[in-house]
Amino acid sequence: MKVAGINGSPRNGNSYDLLTKFLQGVRDSGGETVLIDACKINISPCMECGFCSRNGVCRIKDNMQDIHEILATVSHIAVASPVFFFGVSSQLKTLIDRCQPFWARKYQLNNDIGKEFDYQRKGYFFSTGGFNKEITFKGGELSVKSFFDALSVKYENNIFVVSMENKGDINNRNDCLEMAYNLGKNIV
Repeated sequence: MKVAGINGSPRNGNSYDLLTKFLQGVRDSGGETVLIDACKINISPCMECGFCSRNGVCRIKDNMQDIHEILATVSHIAVASPVFFFGVSSQLKTLIDRCQPFWARKYQLNNDIGKEFDYQRKGYFFSTGGFNKEITFKGGELSVKSFFDALSVKYENNIFVVSMENKGDINNRNDCLEMAYNLGKNIV
């Protein structure tokens, strides 16, 4: 089993810490992990040119081709992002938008990547935010659910933690870190 973790935390803060605990749990159970750092890769935004709707691949040549290859082969995907204006970070959103070829293959070209697996791939979302409101995570969750759908990944679970204003605040929430670790440990 190979699990991709996608970091959308620009400062490698609280959301990133949840993701790393999850990936540690996967490794401790014998799984293999790969970390994709959306904040450090060189990718351009989607230009909505329609090329992928006709060809199933993106015309922009950058590091996204490597990301597509990883996302097309892993058994599980875990995404982490702090809340930005009730959504995900711009770096993560750019990566998600550049997965339009998966959506085009599935819904326009009848070439669903999910057919290549004899099991249901699963996805996880870890997010932290400063607000303590019911809607804090709704926008980000909708983006991640749509992303998973395009990749034929079932949205399996999430960990959302409020009142996380400062980097390192998650270290005061050992219950959340332990929950992330156990999620990773139990998927193998």
